[in-house]
Amino acid sequence: VGADGSVVFTFTFSEAVKGFDASKIKIEGGVAGDFVAVSASVYTLAVKPNLTENGEVKVHVAAGAAHDAAGNPSAAADASQSVDPVAPPAGSLHDIVLMDDVGAVVGEIKSGDQTDDSKPTYSGKANIADVALVQIYDNNKIIGNAVVGSDGSWSFEPKTPLAAGPHSFQAQAVDAAGNVGELTDAVSFQLDGPAPAAPAITGVYDDSGTITGNIQKGYPTDDKQPTIEGTATAGTIVKIWDGEVMVGSVEVDASGNWTVTTDALGDGEHKLTATATDGAGQVSPSTGEYLVLVDTVPPG
Repeated sequence: VGADGSVVFTFTFSEAVKGFDASKIKIEGGVAGDFVAVSASVYTLAVKPNLTENGEVKVHVAAGAAHDAAGNPSAAADASQSVDPVAPPAGSLHDIVLMDDVGAVVGEIKSGDQTDDSKPTYSGKANIADVALVQIYDNNKIIGNAVVGSDGSWSFEPKTPLAAGPHSFQAQAVDAAGNVGELTDAVSFQLDGPAPAAPAITGVYDDSGTITGNIQKGYPTDDKQPTIEGTATAGTIVKIWDGEVMVGSVEVDASGNWTVTTDALGDGEHKLTATATDGAGQVSPSTGEYLVLVDTVPPG
């Protein structure tokens, strides 16, 4: 079968013949293409099927279509080739999921999600009567394929890690004859690069009581819920930690700035730090400690 779906028939005689050409070949189920005299005894004819459903392309050569140098006529000959021109129908691929199984956040990757998994698993089910192979596309380019198992399942994982940036996975059913179906709906996602850089705490502020303003590191304050400001990668989530306890969180704005008021802190020493988490769950290094001493007890 040719690359364009044509069927190539070869006609081989036991010796050199004369008078044989394409006009001597009767065709059913197709249209004649290129006729080639490979040698004086071997000829080929490409036939493009014109069937709209599964069937056969047939060729017939009548007796006497060619003759040898002595004038002896050739014998009659027939040949046929089964043809499947029907592509896999819509819905041949189903139950398709893209999965992240590395890092802090795992599970299904849906359109619009972020992930840190550079080799996500793409899998699903296929109707085995219609599909033999599944071609995998990323950003409209084929990146591999998956063989359909006897139970209809298929699974694909990129051989090489994907590059950071936008991606769009789609699957396409291919039947045993090479006919291709429609592309499935795309799963578009963003592959994150390295974890975000550590945020910075640029100020801690007291806005309660008689003395307000910036709280210097290691200095006391009567504000149980100080306001913390800083910078970080835009779109990440900054989390404020008091030791191992999270006491606040906020999304960083488009300019890379953030402000958060902590949960109520008890009297005593608090070593505040901040981390930034991106949409794929990657966590930045922590900031250094910002020591705050909460003192709400009046003097005796």
